Parts: sequence; structure tokens; C-alpha cells
Amino acid sequence: TRGFKELDGGGNTGFERSEGLIKAHINTDPNQRVFQKLELKGVFSHEDSRETYLGLTDEDFAENPYRRYRASALDEMKLWRVGLSLTHMLEIGEDLDVRTVAYRHDMSRSWKKFNSFADGTNASGVLTNPTGRNAIYYNVLTGEEDSSANNVSLNIGTNARTFFSQGVQSTVRHRHEANTWSNKVEAGVRVHQDQIRRDHSEELYDMQAGELQRVSGVETTYPTRNTEQSTAFALWALDQVSFWRLTMTPGVRYEYIINTSEDRNDPTAETIQGTQDVIVPGLGTYLEVVDNLGVLAGIHRGFSPVTPGQSGEVRPETSINYEGGVRYDDLASKHFEVVGFFNDYKNMVGQCTFAAGCAEQDLDDQFNAGRAWIYGAEVLASQSFALGSPTRLLKLDLSYTFTQTEALTNFNSENPQLAEVEPGDELPYVPRHQGAISAGYEDERVAANLALAYVSSMRETASQGDEGPRTDSYVTLDALVRYRLLSMFSVYTRGNNLLNAQPIASRRPYGARPISPRYVELGIELDWGKEGTNP
Repeated sequence: TRGFKELDGGGNTGFERSEGLIKAHINTDPNQRVFQKLELKGVFSHEDSRETYLGLTDEDFAENPYRRYRASALDEMKLWRVGLSLTHMLEIGEDLDVRTVAYRHDMSRSWKKFNSFADGTNASGVLTNPTGRNAIYYNVLTGEEDSSANNVSLNIGTNARTFFSQGVQSTVRHRHEANTWSNKVEAGVRVHQDQIRRDHSEELYDMQAGELQRVSGVETTYPTRNTEQSTAFALWALDQVSFWRLTMTPGVRYEYIINTSEDRNDPTAETIQGTQDVIVPGLGTYLEVVDNLGVLAGIHRGFSPVTPGQSGEVRPETSINYEGGVRYDDLASKHFEVVGFFNDYKNMVGQCTFAAGCAEQDLDDQFNAGRAWIYGAEVLASQSFALGSPTRLLKLDLSYTFTQTEALTNFNSENPQLAEVEPGDELPYVPRHQGAISAGYEDERVAANLALAYVSSMRETASQGDEGPRTDSYVTLDALVRYRLLSMFSVYTRGNNLLNAQPIASRRPYGARPISPRYVELGIELDWGKEGTNP
């Protein structure tokens, strides 16, 4: 695609993406009591995206939300990924099965983009208030003034990163059914290893006659070059016990993690090593009060480990998560549930990222953000109607989520979204209201769906009351129609954001940025599945 944004002076703002998938398997006779299957899966993908983090001033956004300044002309991300997995499945009768998978994934990503002004001027501040002294920097971003006239150069950086993840996991499941009770047990073990190698570079550019020109005589710098690795060993078990009208699902997970971090920019620096271990229990219950109607409740411990290379002062994130509600499900045409949730973060952890607007020297640093509450409620409802025939159906779906956040402790960080937090502040980029409603029709040849979604405004920094900037609330309308011409051949059309909503979705790391505009797709589909069914 050529993209939907418009680069000042012209240029491609789209992407090329390709992916290949191959699967092969061999299995024994499925009619025998002991069944085995061996499956090999390989995937390759490549992407070249001319995307940017550089946004617009609010005034420019109001005039054209899809505009891009000339300072983003060189922004481009290149990515490739290769994955391979081998899965063995063993089924003994109807009650016992064992699934074991070995996997390896490799990925490389290089993103060249506008990073900052060379003299340290805050780009987000320039786009928030492009007047006074900031007007000079704004004019360089847009290409209206040359760097040489004002000594305003730009850092263009390439965040080059390579990743791999590999491991082996095995899961055993056993089921037992009796007249008055049933029991389903699952236990597993996993050994996992992943690594990231960062090679971040920066080059100095000037804006000259509306074009970015590399400054001669200035060498490339490498602000970040490190290698970080984690090895994790995990054991878990859960048991779903059902008797009378009650189902209880207790579970527990143990994890032991070894982290290492090597700073390749400093040959004298020692490799940082650390270990963590945790036991994470949980319990879920469901009581069917009358046929198809019941109440549910659950309590689970949350845990997020410290990433490699952090200081000894950073502690893992822990939380206690509660939920409770009512559910109705007749397993045929009606489903309704209301669930309330309360997440009590004992020690919330934040992390500096480029997307959040953090400086290069702070990227990937974690920090402890203290206690916080995240609570709210979810409503889900669906209803299916047969229109004169079991194969002619109308389905209505409704969902709504209310979420409230509250910080309970003071803290300061280098992350602009969580710079100075006080008790009572709400957390950024968490919409208070989200909802969707959809209507779908399906028969032997036609399938159609219309969906309306709403997302409320979000805070862009931790704040309370009327303080701080916010994103825009917005409504999107999506539609899909598919018509089956032959048993294996269909044509379809899909439309996203048909109302062409143009909200400010974010101002991070600098400048206002939009969502995707109206998009319509026409296509054909071949399905070699079950012949004679609706694809």
C-alpha cells in the first residue's frame, strides 16, 4: 500500500508486507485407543513500513490529520521473522492427553526515524506550543526553514534490534466424568529462553531546501548497545472440580527466572545478573443458582518480573485481582453476563519507551510506581434469532466496559506519561468507557455484519480533574458482507471506519496522530474446508 498519510513534498508513506506459512503432520489411526500426531509448522514474514512517531500540532491536525512533516521523510521500519515449531500430541482414550511443543523464533527489526533535536530541545513541547522560540524548530520540522539559518540540526536514529525465543513446553490433561461429579486436571512444565540485542545508532542531519541532508564530517554515534537474556523455568497445575451446581478451579504456578545483561558500549562494565522466583496462586468459582443462571467469583495473584539490566532497587510488580458477577447462558441462543473487577496493585511497575516520549538514555529502564487501583465492570450480551429456518440466523451482540484507575502513592519518573504522580491521579491511556454493538445475518449463501464501537477520551499523562491533555473520544462503524457463489468460492467486501472518524488517538511521543481513515476492501475467498458449508 502507498499509505494513507500525506508527506509534505510527496513520498511513499505505506508498507509492503508478506508472510508464508507451511504446516505438515503425520498421525496414527484415530480409531485406535492410543492416538499420536506429529506436526511441523514454519512461518516467515517480512515487512517494510514507512511509518513514523512524529505527529502534528493540534492546529495542523485539525486542518489535515493525515499530514506528515518533511522531518519524517526518512522514517522507515524493516522487519523479518522466522519461526519453527514441532508439536507432538498423545491421546490415550478419551480421558488423557499429553501435548509437547518445541519452538524457536528469530526476529530482526531496524527502525530509522526522527529521534530529537540535536541541541536537546523537547520536540513534544515544540509541537504543543509552536510559537515564540519554538517556531524556529517547528519550521525546521516542516521544511519551511533551513537548519543552517538557525543552527537547528536533527538526530535521525535507527533502533536496530534482534530477538530470539526458544523453549520446550509439555502439558498433561486428565478428565474424569462420574454421575454426580467431574474432575479435569492440567499440569505442565516449560523451559523458555529469550534474548534481545540492541544496536541503536544516531546520525546528524540538517534540513536544506526541504530535504534532509546528512551532516558531513560527523560520525555515527551509538547511544545504546547491549545484550539482555532471560531463562525461565515454570511449573503449573490447575484442577477444575464440578459437583452438584458448583464448579471450582484452583490453580498455582511457580516460576524461576535468571536474567543477564551486558553493556557492549562499555567494555569495562560487568555483566549484570539476577534471579527471581514467584508462586502465583488463583481460584475461580461458578455456582449455577437455577438452570443456565449462575454467579461467578475469582481471586488471582498477578506478577510481572523485572526485566534484565535493571538496578537492584527495582522490584517486581505484584497485584491481587478480584472479580465477581452473574452469568446466564442457555448454550443455544442467549448469553448475558455482568462482571465487576478490582485490581489492587501492591507495586506497579512502569517502563520507559520511545513511544512514551522517553529520552534515549532512559529507554527500557523500569521504575516502581507504587500502589494503584484499577477497577470497573463489564457487560456482555448476545441473542440469536432463527428467521423461519435454522440456517437463517440473526445475531445481536452488545459489550460495554467501564474502567476507573487511581494511583495511591507519590512517585517521580523519567517517563513523561508518569512524570510526577500524586495520590488520586488517574493513569494515562486507559479509556473510562468502551462499548460496541453489532448485528449479523447469516444463511446458506450470505453473511453480513455491521458493528458500531465507541471509545471515550483518555488522559495522556497521569492527572486528575481537568488537568492534563486528553485524546479525543470517537465512534467507528465497520461492515462486512460475504456472498458464497459456489461451495468453495465466495466474494466479499469489508469496510472499516466507514464514518471516517478523525480523532487524536495519541500525542506521544511527540505530536498529534490519527487512527486509520475510511478503508474499503473487495476480495475473493477460496475455502477447501467442508464442502457445502458457508465459509
